[in-house]
Amino acid sequence: MPPLGATLAHALQALHFLARVLERFLRHAGFVDGLLEIIDLSGTLAILAEFLLDLAHLLAQHVLALAFIELLARLVPDLLGEL
Repeated sequence: MPPLGATLAHALQALHFLARVLERFLRHAGFVDGLLEIIDLSGTLAILAEFLLDLAHLLAQHVLALAFIELLARLVPDLLGEL
């Protein structure tokens, strides 16, 4: 009976070999490349979504600032007229 370490090493070699065979098969089938493209596309979509949310936030800030300035522009002459 072989020692436990040799049996374990042999089993790990077999698993490593199986992993390499599966990797080569999937790469040959284009699966890995397609998966990497999907991951890259999802990252791009996340950046685009964040950009659009930032843009909406800035637009809201500008709209509120302009509305406040417009309110002051109407309110100040009315207050000065009543003095």
